[in-house]
Amino acid sequence: QITKFQDYMKHFLTFIAFFSIVTIGFSQAAIGVRFSYPFTMVQSMRPVTTNVPSSSVSFGKFRNYLNVGGFIRIPLPERFTLQIEGMFSIAEVDFDGVYQGQSFYSGYRFVHFDMPLLLQYEGKQPIRGFVQTGFSPKFYLWRENGSDRTYDISFADSRRFKKSLLMWHIGAGILIERKHWIFTLDQRFSMSVFNVSEHNNKELLNLSKARFYLFSTSSGVAYKF
Repeated sequence: QITKFQDYMKHFLTFIAFFSIVTIGFSQAAIGVRFSYPFTMVQSMRPVTTNVPSSSVSFGKFRNYLNVGGFIRIPLPERFTLQIEGMFSIAEVDFDGVYQGQSFYSGYRFVHFDMPLLLQYEGKQPIRGFVQTGFSPKFYLWRENGSDRTYDISFADSRRFKKSLLMWHIGAGILIERKHWIFTLDQRFSMSVFNVSEHNNKELLNLSKARFYLFSTSSGVAYKF
């Protein structure tokens, strides 16, 4: 898992370096860091159904521990801006239910790397609002079952999830621009374009139509060339 993460980070840093060189000739281009506030993040995965009439499953709230990364901001004509991000996230979710007459408790842990490519439309003033939308590939660096579980639940194997997802994002926020610095605060809704798994597990869980949904509030600071 560490090797895969290192490979992803090498690709991302190469990507950042390339765009840094490309954008160095653009006036007002900026590179910075951004992070989401865990207590504002609301994430869900639905619909998750069962294939066994006498069985049931209920998912709890997602716990988001980390969502941090960097971004490159490239101004375009007509008040548009291209923003490219690289975000590293860690999240967990618990679920319980009844299977073959026995109650069970388990959970999933996800570690992923998200690379949003966003088109942003902004106002004209130094303190201005903006709206944004775009897509991103999300790579799952680590998917595992939680260690605290009643017994081994093979039908809930985390490997049933896809290794990568295509995400759609839409959001709005406020931006403060100074001579060499840019500060942002935004709210964003994100969802997977396709289902999170190709498996319709005949034993119990049906994830074939499930998608991820996420609402988050984030801040960013960037240095402007």
